[in-house]
Amino acid sequence: MSQTLASGITGAAPIWNKIMTLLLGNVSNVPEQMPDDVVMRKCQGRNEYFIKGTENTPDCGFIATPSGTVTPAASH
Repeated sequence: MSQTLASGITGAAPIWNKIMTLLLGNVSNVPEQMPDDVVMRKCQGRNEYFIKGTENTPDCGFIATPSGTVTPAASH
């Protein structure tokens, strides 16, 4: 798509919106069920989701990988 003719905002987004509106027009707004092996933790004011056993520590400083090793969390 040529940037001089259309961008993602003016070209792709309206098309995507029309497709999704048509596909989801008759679907009720039902919240998704969280799988049993997923847990949600608050971290620095946001919700983060983890596979059980890989949760971060309360200070969000380290995250355990599924292999059981601990790696530093990315700093922002």
